[in-house]
Amino acid sequence: MQAKHIIFIVIIFTSSFVFAQADSIKVKRIGVIGTFDYAYNFQDKVLNPTMGLKCSVGISLTDKKRKYIVFIGGGLKPVKGNFYPTTFRQGFLQDVRQNYVPGKGNNEDSLIGSIMGSKNIPNLGTVSYYLQAGFILNNKFKPSVSFYYGNEQLTLHDDRLRYFEDPKYGDINYVDMKTTFYEVKLGCSLPFKNYAKKPYCINLNVGYKWVNYGALEFNNTPLSAYTVGALDKKYNSSGRLTISLSFALWSNW
Repeated sequence: MQAKHIIFIVIIFTSSFVFAQADSIKVKRIGVIGTFDYAYNFQDKVLNPTMGLKCSVGISLTDKKRKYIVFIGGGLKPVKGNFYPTTFRQGFLQDVRQNYVPGKGNNEDSLIGSIMGSKNIPNLGTVSYYLQAGFILNNKFKPSVSFYYGNEQLTLHDDRLRYFEDPKYGDINYVDMKTTFYEVKLGCSLPFKNYAKKPYCINLNVGYKWVNYGALEFNNTPLSAYTVGALDKKYNSSGRLTISLSFALWSNW
């Protein structure tokens, strides 16, 4: 995630609270929105099914009659740990093992290759940063559309990595694979009584997530550095279905 993206998210967060101080007598056309989305992501070519939490904050806009909410914001997942383990698919790992070429010398490329080519690969950690935009129609069913764009890092841990990543102190024992993703979600709420008059919604969503794995590179070590057969071209991008439960709350009401 580039620094300018993080700054942009901070500006959105700060501006939201400034705009939210508008005249309380009138309907607030501009306000703050917070969204929480807990998703089950089906498997793709590289990863097994995963669970993911997205927490976002941003600016929300509405019309005078409050018939809809449009919003834009950003969020992050700064903690590498996951409630549900993130693991590579066996088909992907089998391809890596069958095409694995041991490295020469005692270097990080050789170590990463030996880890990926082994039968015991630890669970991966994940960190993500993203921008979100969406639309909620404010009626009984609160239908919604959300679009996400961001970066996700897959973290591979191994104690031997500390000798290359942090030889002085030995505190860093992991390497990251950076990926880019796009995701679209369609949602609809359960028809609660008088739900259209409330400044929140609880939606069930279905979506699709496109992931660009690039060269499947941990730090500066691409998959092609320790395999043959052009596996990076086979696995550099993939898509997966998602289902999720989301909650959104906005202030301009």
